[in-house]
Amino acid sequence: MNQKVKSIDDVEVGRTFTHHVVVTQDMIDEYADITGDYNPVHVDPEYAAKTRFGGCIAHGMLTASFSQVCLTAMVTPGGVSTYYHFDLLGPVYDGDELEVVAECVEADKERRRAKFRLAIRTARGDVVSGEAGIAFPRATSKAQGGAE
Repeated sequence: MNQKVKSIDDVEVGRTFTHHVVVTQDMIDEYADITGDYNPVHVDPEYAAKTRFGGCIAHGMLTASFSQVCLTAMVTPGGVSTYYHFDLLGPVYDGDELEVVAECVEADKERRRAKFRLAIRTARGDVVSGEAGIAFPRATSKAQGGAE
């Protein structure tokens, strides 16, 4: 696979990317297995039914992680994440469809850094709000063919 390595010059302020995904209890259970986060509000329907959520909910970080699909589409290969900030605003349930949007809000050509606004929502409203920072390699010459 020979893709052009992206640089800060490929980033456009205002550009967005949207992704849709349906969250399932299988995803939630697999995330618990991967991370070891077996909080019963995520994996125990009997317990979760007695909480304010009324049922099992997805892990906040599982939900937030879907923002990476958008970032990957816009900045790779080349750009790498340097930070994330997420505010978890509401629950996500088995069967919820997420609309995930990333928007470039800042591009610093000198520092080769970009900032992206992240938003994730269900039909009930916003469930995650956040931002991510991306660093880019120096521009490469055609003779080099890669990133520094």
